[in-house]
Amino acid sequence: MPFWKLVLSLALAVAAMPYAWAQAGPESVLVVINTQSALSRSIGDYYVAKRRIPAANVCRIQVTDTEEIDRAIYDRQIAGAVGGC
Repeated sequence: MPFWKLVLSLALAVAAMPYAWAQAGPESVLVVINTQSALSRSIGDYYVAKRRIPAANVCRIQVTDTEEIDRAIYDRQIAGAVGGC
């Protein structure tokens, strides 16, 4: 999957969460931001500010912003990092 599609998919999934769970508040959302991607930082920071997501619910990861990554990098640098947030 191209990296930009992954970032966009994550952003859209996070954006849809408040609508999916009417009772869920900002404390129920985890926003994942790739610090290596200007687009991810921009979308993530905007969403955090607009939805008043607590700082404790922001997971900043560092992964390449190339179009594609292999499964091992995903497992280690994305899934592993998000799992630790």
